[in-house]
Amino acid sequence: MTSFRPYLLAACCAAALGAAPLTGADSFTANLATVNPGQTLELTYQADAPLSTDVYLAAQYNGALLFVDEQGGIVAYQPGTATPPRLRSPGAGSHKLFSFAMPEGFYTSLTFYQVAGKPGSDLLGTGNYDSATLRTVSVSFAAKTAGASGGGNGRALYAENCTSCHGPNPGENIANIQSGGDAQKTITAIKKDSGGMKYLSFLTSDEISAIAKWIANPI
Repeated sequence: MTSFRPYLLAACCAAALGAAPLTGADSFTANLATVNPGQTLELTYQADAPLSTDVYLAAQYNGALLFVDEQGGIVAYQPGTATPPRLRSPGAGSHKLFSFAMPEGFYTSLTFYQVAGKPGSDLLGTGNYDSATLRTVSVSFAAKTAGASGGGNGRALYAENCTSCHGPNPGENIANIQSGGDAQKTITAIKKDSGGMKYLSFLTSDEISAIAKWIANPI
């Protein structure tokens, strides 16, 4: 996973017809608001009473709506078919919805969505969930490791921020990175979000410049 974008389930669904809402005392929480490399994000659902509905967990990733299934796997939403639930009619108590250990080089800000719906339904189908059950949790994943260098170390900054898309060696031209032979073109591409690179905007101008110069001359 590299880039999640917020996706509001309520925008695609009508209110459920008779679907039981989450209990008034329910909660949907994250253990961390910002996750650094090596840390683990956990999302938890807490209920004081059992539910007669399934609980779903979703997020938007590279243009696809994804759900976390019962085994914790990631499944793409398929219109007209049953959406995989994260929890099937959960009982009272604490339930772990998601656990993700952040690897080096992962960086983004994402929003998870939790909602209860009719068991075995296409969740986004008309009347399959109650909009009052929608819960959101936004989390940021930090790219920099502790002790990351400043703008002078283009090689280290590239390894930390670019290898997930372009691989460790620019010479392999993964995702057409050799078009960055001109450092200024790379800087402009990042600033203009060419190829979705605007997520690097959290870097300083010096750091972006260092990356661009190293791509142009990776020695």
